[in-house]
Amino acid sequence: MKYVLAIALCVCFSCSDNSSVRKMNDVFSDDVKLVAEKMPVKEVLNPGNIVKLKDYLIVQNEYISGEDCFYVYSLDKMKFCFSFGRLGQADGEFIAPRIVQNNTGNSLSIFDSARDKIFVYDVSDTKPQLVNERKMIDIQYPTQEISYVNDSIILFQTIGPIGNKLYSYNLNTNFILDTLEFDSGLKDVMDSKYNPNFDFYNLTNVGRKFVVGFNYINEFKVGELDDDYKFQVHEGAKLTNYGLAPTNPDKLYKNYFYYMFPSATSELLFLPYLGQEATVLQPFPINLKGRHFDFYIEVYDWSLNPVARLKFDNDLIKLCVDEERHKIYTWNPVEDFDNILVYSIENIGRDVK
Repeated sequence: MKYVLAIALCVCFSCSDNSSVRKMNDVFSDDVKLVAEKMPVKEVLNPGNIVKLKDYLIVQNEYISGEDCFYVYSLDKMKFCFSFGRLGQADGEFIAPRIVQNNTGNSLSIFDSARDKIFVYDVSDTKPQLVNERKMIDIQYPTQEISYVNDSIILFQTIGPIGNKLYSYNLNTNFILDTLEFDSGLKDVMDSKYNPNFDFYNLTNVGRKFVVGFNYINEFKVGELDDDYKFQVHEGAKLTNYGLAPTNPDKLYKNYFYYMFPSATSELLFLPYLGQEATVLQPFPINLKGRHFDFYIEVYDWSLNPVARLKFDNDLIKLCVDEERHKIYTWNPVEDFDNILVYSIENIGRDVK
């Protein structure tokens, strides 16, 4: 009987583990293959985010009780400096921290969504110095990416029952200036089977310019904030039939996954692209072969002209781009965090004006 059961399990697993054919956008000719320089990490942590200051790289540790939340590495010396910030409710502790993107200089801002506060630190080689706290009022939840436009305006994103929306928010007046919600048409087409996750996207911005990459729609859009910080959206790169219902509306992970966690510089967009069923991103038992994050990076300029498609020698999930040093910093999410991966992009898009 046990042999019959084993055969049945093998058949079941093999039938449910059909790998999807990878879809690649045909606007690029050849892939640019990049090999990582490895910056060894001796500290034991489980990274969830990585951001760059002027002279430092900040790695956010996943929410682990009794462990520091933020690890500071020197970019010039490429070595660990210190860590700080525990989970908790005392002074200097955080309940639900998230790094605010687009910090200036060596100023690090951390948004604690449980307190509705942004804590601002000056970072040096030896310690963080708290210099400011800002309370946000009537902010919408749950909050996803949060990012500076300048020292008084931020963008943030929400998902869930209230919808996938972008907000521009004035920190000085504690007032929402504008909101933006993309209409993919999926809600009308799918009717009762509509799942808001099919419309989800990730955001990044450089000053007033922003870009969003849709997870389950093969499209990204760019836009900017006007003088009153109202959203102005350009057509974006339409690479498929936008608005068509997913092929498998009953199973989110069985649909194709496209863009995730874009990054940008003043001249270029860096858009992680998968082009496979989202099952490959999930752990066992949803994905019997083990998850992988072998994203390509599609590079465009802000006018949406294709520049290059980057192929990496490691899996990745989030990255930050160092425009000054012409480098990408990331890590491999399917391996132990033994190295920060550093990729040179010195020759990528150098002719972009």
